[in-house]
Parts: sequence; C-alpha cells; structure tokens
Amino acid sequence: AYIVKEDTYVVVTRDGWMKRQSSFSELNKIRVREDDEVGWLFRASTRSTITFFSSLGAAYVLRVDDIVSTTGYGVPVQSNFSFADGERIVGVVSHDARHFPDRPDPTLFDSDTPPPPYGIAMTQSGRVLRFPMSSHEDISTKSGRKYARLNKGDAVLVVYPSNGDEKISVASVGGRAMLFPSSEVPFLRAAGKGV
Repeated sequence: AYIVKEDTYVVVTRDGWMKRQSSFSELNKIRVREDDEVGWLFRASTRSTITFFSSLGAAYVLRVDDIVSTTGYGVPVQSNFSFADGERIVGVVSHDARHFPDRPDPTLFDSDTPPPPYGIAMTQSGRVLRFPMSSHEDISTKSGRKYARLNKGDAVLVVYPSNGDEKISVASVGGRAMLFPSSEVPFLRAAGKGV
C-alpha cells in the first residue's frame, strides 16, 4: 500500500548486475560495466516481483521497487541475497501480469499439474526439469528457494518461462541435436533433479 505504482524498466546484466530506470533511448545506450552486457530487460510495475534463477538451483525473488533506480551500473544481485561462491544468474522472470496475459483458468487443470506458466531448466549434464512458476512469485529470504536439486559437479545452464506448448531444442558440442515438446518434461511439484 505504501509503494507508488509506476512502470519502470528492469535491467539485469550477464554478470549479475541489476537496476531499474524510467526510460532509455536505445538498448546499446544502457550503461553497463566494461566487458558486461544486458542479459534481460523487462517493463514492469514497481509493485510486481522479479525472480532471479541461479546456476546452483536457487530462486531469489525481489519486489521491483526494491531494485535500485539509477542510470549508472546498478548493484550486484548478490548484494540482496546470499550467493555461494561461483553462483551466477542463468534466468530472470518478471511476474508483472502483462508478461503472462493468457493465464488459463486453474479449475481446468487436474491436481497433479497446475496451470502455466512453468519454469523449464536445463543442466550442464543434460538434465531437464519443469516446475511451477507460481512457487517462485512471492518475495524470498536472502537464501532463496530451491527449484532444482543438482548432482555433484552439475550446474543449471538456463531457465526459461514456459506456457507448456513450446518445443525445446537442444544441441550438443558433439554435433547432435534433438527436439521435443516441453509438455513431455515431467512436472516437479518440489525441487528435483529432472530427467
């Protein structure tokens, strides 16, 4: 009730720096540190939340209003959360209602699988998992919430939002590729290792 509702742009860089700013003229004019680049850019309300998915299977959630407003470099995401050594951002999702305009009626889904949006994650060892995005919309503690359990030496490569009807395309360094519907990825209600 005390947060002024306004639209802003949220900028997150590949190196894990975040900021919000009211406008920008061109993408390449957004100020970032040397050897860094814009990784994610969202238009969002200051009252909505944003989730940072890490390479170690943790999801950190922050209200957009709590992100520093500046035209400078911003601040590291780690300044708000307890990151482990080597932990980095591999996905960012805005929970502003405008980013999920076609949310289906939850009563049309069975109790085993809630309605989309989902999160789809893939690890370095080739494991893939699908989890409910609704579990990661509310503000988290500094330690975040687990969305994936990893085998020793494994790490999450990427996390994308999904409405359940996309196809996933994967290519290996060995020159092989595969394509499959995201709906074939088993749904996990709690953090797991995937398949």
